[in-house]
Amino acid sequence: MDHERERVGGRRVVLYGAMALCATAATPWFFVDEWNVSIVGFPPWAFYSLLMTVVFALVVAIFIDRFWEVSAADAERDESS
Repeated sequence: MDHERERVGGRRVVLYGAMALCATAATPWFFVDEWNVSIVGFPPWAFYSLLMTVVFALVVAIFIDRFWEVSAADAERDESS
């Protein structure tokens, strides 16, 4: 039982780390200069931020679809106790 708990805890750390990395990548850190370009009416930093927000939402949806049992494992153990 402890081995399973360690495995789930390890996967949870990896998932949270991946989520933090995606959230950090969605922040337009490198747009420091003024650009006279617009992409679909947005400044480049705003377009990048909007695009990365959509990507982040897709990553979250995929993580929920594939790894829901990792988060639900503790809830199921609590209910059975």
